[in-house]
Formats: sequence, C-alpha cells, structure tokens
Amino acid sequence: MNRRLGMVVLAAVLAGCGGGVDVGVGVGIGDEPDDFRFFPARSSGRAGSVTVLQAQPNNLINGVFSSRDVLLSEVLRFRATSTTPETCRFVFGNLPSESGQVAGMTGEVRYLPNSTVVHDVLLNLNGQQFRQDGSAVRVDRVNSQVVFEGLPFLSTVNGVAYALVLRGTLPIRTDLRDPGC
Repeated sequence: MNRRLGMVVLAAVLAGCGGGVDVGVGVGIGDEPDDFRFFPARSSGRAGSVTVLQAQPNNLINGVFSSRDVLLSEVLRFRATSTTPETCRFVFGNLPSESGQVAGMTGEVRYLPNSTVVHDVLLNLNGQQFRQDGSAVRVDRVNSQVVFEGLPFLSTVNGVAYALVLRGTLPIRTDLRDPGC
C-alpha cells in the first residue's frame, strides 16, 4: 500500500473512532464536524479562469482570476450525513487576480457522484468566504471541469451582506478521482 493511501485509510479509521489525524489542509467554512482533511492541492497542469462580476459592496474588486496551472486536490467521495447528501469534493487554489489588486481565489467544490449536479461551492476571495448552493454551477463531465453560470454567491459578515457573481470554468483532476467522481 502506498504512503498516501495508507494515510487516508488511517485518517478514516481514526475519524470513525472519534480520533483524528491531520493529513493536509483543512477546507470548508466549518459547517461539518468531521476531522477529514484533503492533501494539499498541487499542480494540475490545467488552466482555469473565473470572472467576478457585480461584487457588492465595492471593496471587493471585480475582475478575472486565472491560472495556466490551477492547483487541485484529489477528488474524494464523502458519505452522506444527516444534513448532506453523498458528494465528491475537491479543493482548488492558485487563481490570482489578473489586476493584482486583490488576493487570489481558493475554494472547495462539492458535487453529486455520477451526476452533473453541484451541491455547493465554498469560495475564499480576498479574505472573505462565500457559499453558493450549486444552482448556477454544473459539472461538465466530458471536459472534466466545473462551469459557473452567473448566479450570486452570498456571504454575511458582522451583519453586512456581500455578494458576487461568477462566470467561467475550473478544471477537475482527471488522474486522482474516487469512483463515480
């Protein structure tokens, strides 16, 4: 058994027993109690580009976030919980702002196995966390990418509502994917 697989198995066993082991970076907005962590996203050799539109309030900068080498984690399948259906998930990074005026974009995509339906997307942009329920996002399984089709991502911080719209695509790893993902 290779080291990576051994660490994933150990993490799953320990998490199931109430223990936990950190085998990489944490993801998400803290909405789930599990202790699982992805391995760090790494070079994929695949390009991605997402345009941020209609960012409100104006302290968020609209513009293009793109990379010729989007950092991607492996795509893992997560069991259903009492509040979440079974999903395939991955994290992404290295989407810098082309204007250089804002920090890069990172996040996590959660989609249904054997489907084009995205459950939700968690997005970090310029220190702000956003969530979209997936209604304007889909998985293009033929081209192994996630397509953002232009509905708002929302966030609230200290009673202030933030919103932005995304259009564009993010790649999905073609080499490290659990079955059905």
